Amino acid sequence: MRPPFLIILVLVLSAAASRAQVNPKPSPTPKSEEQEPVRVFTEEVRLPVAATDAYGHYDPTLEIDDVLVLEDGQPQQIRSIQHLPANVLLLLDTGNALGLKDTNLTREVAMRIISTLQTDNRIAIMQFAARPELLQSWTTDRAAIAKVLKTKLNWCRCARRPSHYGERSETTEFDTG
Repeated sequence: MRPPFLIILVLVLSAAASRAQVNPKPSPTPKSEEQEPVRVFTEEVRLPVAATDAYGHYDPTLEIDDVLVLEDGQPQQIRSIQHLPANVLLLLDTGNALGLKDTNLTREVAMRIISTLQTDNRIAIMQFAARPELLQSWTTDRAAIAKVLKTKLNWCRCARRPSHYGERSETTEFDTG
C-alpha cells in the first residue's frame, strides 16, 4: 500500500509546484523619487542637406569638414556624406495656360534648368495643353532629353484654356522607380 500513497503524494506535490509556477506573484517595483532617464543608442541619423555655392549652384565638393551639426548646442560627429541623385519632373505648359507664346522660350528654359542639374539626376518630361502627355520617362541621358525637347514639344496655339480646364482632371501615369 505504500507505493500508491507515494505516487499520490508525488502527484500532489508536483501539482502544487506547477501551480506556483503558473501564477507567480509579481514583486512590487521599488518607487523612487526620480525615475532614471531612458538611454537609447543611435548608430546613424540621416539629414538631407542641399549644398550650394554663393550663386545657388549645386556644390559637389562638399566634405565632412564643411558641415557642422549641432544638437542642443553641442557639435555632433559626422562620419560620412553621401551625394544622392534626385528625380526631376519638368512639366511644360504648351497650351498657353500661363500666357507664354513661344515654344522656343519654353524649350530654352527647360534646357537651362537641365544644364544646372547633376549628371546622375533622373529627369522626366511632361507637357500639357488640352491634356497631359508624357514626352520622356525617367532617364539620365541628356542627349535623349535634348532630342525630346527639340522634336516632341508641341505648341497648342490656344488663345484661352481648354473648355474642360478645371472641370475634369486627366492624369498620365509613369513609373518613378
